[in-house]
Amino acid sequence: MSTVTLTTVPLTCPSCIATIERGLARRPGVDAVKVRFASNAVRVEYDPGKVTRDDLVADLDALGYPVRK
Repeated sequence: MSTVTLTTVPLTCPSCIATIERGLARRPGVDAVKVRFASNAVRVEYDPGKVTRDDLVADLDALGYPVRK
């Protein structure tokens, strides 16, 4: 199991949290997602044999929350 914390563009409302958590949780290999509204941080626990960091970044982008570089 691996854990990564990604920082997104600023979140604008609490419903952003649910959108991100549900969106990432659908990907096979993602075990847990926790979003911190105040810091725009998305912490993901995942199986690196099934999903990569790049996959998670792409998923966040597709959801409308691009990761800050």
